[in-house]
Amino acid sequence: MTTQTTMVIDKLVTAMREADWEAIAETYAPDVLLDMNLPTWRFQLQGRDAVAQYLVEQTKGLPNLHTTQHRVFRTDAGVIIEEEMRFDGDDGEYLWRAVDIFHVDGDTVIEHSQYCTGCWAPEQIARQGAEAPMVRW
Repeated sequence: MTTQTTMVIDKLVTAMREADWEAIAETYAPDVLLDMNLPTWRFQLQGRDAVAQYLVEQTKGLPNLHTTQHRVFRTDAGVIIEEEMRFDGDDGEYLWRAVDIFHVDGDTVIEHSQYCTGCWAPEQIARQGAEAPMVRW
């Protein structure tokens, strides 16, 4: 792994921990591919501007957006980051859990795949806690 690749991975890890989607977008190659996998939908976007616009629009208005869990798995060609993010809504705290796979070439991300649970509303979080308590959250 090159020093450039290591620096990009370090930036991604920090940006995800800080829920800084603008910083993540700064790592993208001009022709980056985003492959989004949501609970009932999948789509792809190509190009740094299109992907950055999508990610920032989806997260910029979320009050108190923060990462509550963060696990990092470095690979020879990138990094896999598992995260849980939470934010405040009108009726309480919301969350999503996701796995992000970043493929890095040199000093840029050339592909970003995300597998996301979608947003859980406070009542879903409470129901899950009551009906299927986690052994390890």
